[in-house]
Amino acid sequence: MLTSSKHRAVTFLIFTLLFAPHATSQIFNILDFGAHKGGSVHSTEAIRAVILAAKAAGGGTVYIPPGNYVTGPIELGSNLVLHIEPAIEYR
Repeated sequence: MLTSSKHRAVTFLIFTLLFAPHATSQIFNILDFGAHKGGSVHSTEAIRAVILAAKAAGGGTVYIPPGNYVTGPIELGSNLVLHIEPAIEYR
């Protein structure tokens, strides 16, 4: 018999697999939109442009490769996945 916490976990997993949007169909790399991984230039506008492009495509993955990024606040929307690689530093 499943405990209540295991039951919730199984229910969540099933719900996620069945009903979650499949936002990983396209990958949008922030470097392709002008982000700088050297840490000397603000990348906020490039990251926002990637998010807008992914939204316009109906969803996707916003990919942040390893690097040192300077950014301000960003806001994701529906059907988007934010994939941040290990070895990233942001300020």
